[in-house]
Amino acid sequence: MILHRVLGMALVGTMLSLPAQAQEDTRRVASTALCGDQLLLTLLPPARIAALSAQAVDPGLSDAAARAQGLPVLPADAEGFLWAGADIVVGSDRGDSQTLSLLRRLGVTVVRMPPTNSFTEAMEQLRSVSTVLGVAEGGQALASDNEQQLARLLAERPADPPLAAYYRPDGGSSGQGTFMNEALTFGGYRNLAAEVGQSGWGRLDLETLVLHPPAALITAYFDRPGWSLRHKFSHHPLFRRLAASRPTIALPGSLVACSGWPLIKGIAFLAAARPPAGDHHD
Repeated sequence: MILHRVLGMALVGTMLSLPAQAQEDTRRVASTALCGDQLLLTLLPPARIAALSAQAVDPGLSDAAARAQGLPVLPADAEGFLWAGADIVVGSDRGDSQTLSLLRRLGVTVVRMPPTNSFTEAMEQLRSVSTVLGVAEGGQALASDNEQQLARLLAERPADPPLAAYYRPDGGSSGQGTFMNEALTFGGYRNLAAEVGQSGWGRLDLETLVLHPPAALITAYFDRPGWSLRHKFSHHPLFRRLAASRPTIALPGSLVACSGWPLIKGIAFLAAARPPAGDHHD
């Protein structure tokens, strides 16, 4: 045991004496949730990915699902991550806090990626997490590219943005202070829920929709089979009649399931689908 320890220390000393470019980061990383999955799949080589969440391989939720094929998928379980050889675990703080706390006590580096509700926060998070993972340069490049894309989209925002109502199948929507509100704003829309004073995530009732008819409806997850029991709102005759009378933009769930940089693609999608200026409905 002592001999192994001495040899290990000698090896570390040799590695530290190597030129910086020769010290490749080989730490293996696991993720407990979607946003972490997409970060790993975008910035890390497959050999460094110890495990992903089940959401990583779902093309309806992950824009990087194709790159996840063939990689290990595990539930958010401390024992599983340890067996997978994870040196770092990226977690969301939603339902995985106990697992992350246990892993930290066992000596695993834990990186928390709570949901963000502004692109400023999202880019700061991208830069900080990529630094911990040893890919600061890649994270910086990705953040800078997304900031440039966002600046271009903002420059194309119309002077009189159309009013839009965002809905999930259960009637849920997003008001002020949410990443979807930012996405709609940067995509060149006025968000109905925010305009009527709603904050956070909640329902946007049919009465509000009738009293404030939008120029467009923006929907997400309406094609998810797992939401079948929650589709009652979307099947309401009044909602269906309103949806048939104006542009309805089906936003792919894979572009809005994560509040970080993948949402930039969602904004570009919304901007491209935006109704022409002056095409407003009464």
